[in-house]
Amino acid sequence: MIEGNGNLPACWRRVRLGDVCQVIPGRHIIETAHNRLAQGVPYITGPSDFGDIQATPTRWTETPDVMCAPADTLVTVKGAGVERKRAPRSKRNLPILVL
Repeated sequence: MIEGNGNLPACWRRVRLGDVCQVIPGRHIIETAHNRLAQGVPYITGPSDFGDIQATPTRWTETPDVMCAPADTLVTVKGAGVERKRAPRSKRNLPILVL
């Protein structure tokens, strides 16, 4: 990890994240709009859903607002999960929450 304004390897360059990818913030879904009964599509809520390699949902929703695609990288900046990155487990789009 490079701290602060550390030197980058010669083959790297410093860029703004939004210039090299699309950053889409997730949305919070109110408690009454998600469930733990696997009804609807998986709802990735944050660090608790981030396993060692892939996201593993603990909640589902029938009213998704923002969806991620199978090849997307999910990043959480919520609580103890700050900067954890995972791939969605599903091969289909998933609703996401990224705070």
